[in-house]
Amino acid sequence: MQSGTSGPNQGVNGGKYMYTAGFSSSGNGIALLTSPWINTATVTVPMLRFHSHLLGALIDELQVFADTGTGWNPVATVQPGAQTSASSPWTLNEIQLHAYAGTTVRFRFRGLKDNSFNGWAE
Repeated sequence: MQSGTSGPNQGVNGGKYMYTAGFSSSGNGIALLTSPWINTATVTVPMLRFHSHLLGALIDELQVFADTGTGWNPVATVQPGAQTSASSPWTLNEIQLHAYAGTTVRFRFRGLKDNSFNGWAE
């Protein structure tokens, strides 16, 4: 769902996608997307693979964290800049996660919204 001057017209290959949006120019906001637990016991080199589309003048970044049950650890930060219009292609992000081989892990995606940021929220 493209919203005003931010976001894509459609998902990757026309598919569906998850998004967060802030429609106020004031206040702080947090939006989180957390994956289910994933067992990597049979995976030699676990990899997190996702597409991002960070279109909007006030978008700071998308942060990605991993948790094995002991707390959230940062694994990646995605910066905006690749998308210049709602029809721009999505960016493929691939993060090798050697430290999470043989574990059960979940991931959290976090975008921030503050007074100067009117797009992603954590």
